[in-house]
Amino acid sequence: MTADTSSKLGEFLRIDQYAGKGTQLDLGVVLPSSGSGSAYASEMKNGVELAVAQLTGAGALEWRPQYKDNKSGDPQAGIDATKDLGLTGTPAMLCSYIADLGAQVPGIAQYQMLTLDGAGGTGTFAQSKPYFYGARIIIPDDIYPGTFQWFKQAQPQVKSIAHLTWDLGPSTTQLLDSSREAITSAGFSAAAHVSSAPTNSDYSAQIREIESSGANAVIISVLDDVSIAAFLKQYAVTGRKDVVFVSTTNFTPKTYQTVAGSDALTNYHFCYDYFDGTTATSDFGSYFTQAYQDAYKTDPTSLSANFYEDTLVLWECVRRVNEKGGDPSKGSELLAAFEANPVFPSVYGGSGAETGVISFDKSTHSVSKRPSGIYTQKDGKVVAVATFDVSGSDFRLDG
Repeated sequence: MTADTSSKLGEFLRIDQYAGKGTQLDLGVVLPSSGSGSAYASEMKNGVELAVAQLTGAGALEWRPQYKDNKSGDPQAGIDATKDLGLTGTPAMLCSYIADLGAQVPGIAQYQMLTLDGAGGTGTFAQSKPYFYGARIIIPDDIYPGTFQWFKQAQPQVKSIAHLTWDLGPSTTQLLDSSREAITSAGFSAAAHVSSAPTNSDYSAQIREIESSGANAVIISVLDDVSIAAFLKQYAVTGRKDVVFVSTTNFTPKTYQTVAGSDALTNYHFCYDYFDGTTATSDFGSYFTQAYQDAYKTDPTSLSANFYEDTLVLWECVRRVNEKGGDPSKGSELLAAFEANPVFPSVYGGSGAETGVISFDKSTHSVSKRPSGIYTQKDGKVVAVATFDVSGSDFRLDG
């Protein structure tokens, strides 16, 4: 990939004498390079590599990505990767699978590596952990308020809601309990709340339980695209057309069409912080989209966008440390710089010359501002039916 040697990035970021020109720093990047989620790894890596090239070309620090494999949610692989990076003094890291299902979190604190998870966020079980921040909405908690508003305004037939998620051990009980509370607090009936092993491909038992519960909407959270598509394919066989699916994971149309087929997508909607470069509203978002298309000959995904801007966020922390005359090779100083003002430019949202914003809550360590929405497919294109921010603020019906 050719580096961006222009100063265009400087229109959106502060490229100054503290930007780190001429210096290098290791950046840990732990991705699902093998296993069921391996298709996502290239999207994440592309975002990192594009940001690295643009920063270098614009006269800033040159990150040296150190790639490790979490094997798509293998806890031991995540532990080993964290140890390898920590022992070599890596000060910052990008992770996925909610820091590999929580297994990396202790090591992140032990080795003092400022870490962002732009794939899974913090989830409900990895909040407030030292040095670890989720760089996307909490799935599914942050989408509930906006989703419930949409149900009431656009899907008034929905009265009873079921929830399907992966079985991730003790944290799953907490997730299902919190979803029941959120659903009932919003005035709906909480129907079947079921889980499935991440390796499962047969959802017949879960479908029977959902059917018998009387649910007329199902929220699917945490599952990856392949798992959701398999569920949808089996659910379509039941002939039920009245169920609205709201998924809170990444959306790759090819996977759904290949695994589930178009008939299974009739009432399927997905909801999360979805990046659509074709409708980017800020110059920064459009710049990223065009640069990504030029470099990889394809459109960026949400994972590409997340790992792109997260790489820039960590660089901004380096710049802040340099500005104070500190040592950016120390994760403790990067963390202090991050927490001093946890607000950064984003390719999401914004308008024209005004960039979007991603901000973080220093208590929960999750995002406090992150544009999200509910989307569906019409005539082969993804369209928004509602948009909102964290906690359902700025809710708007579209389409």
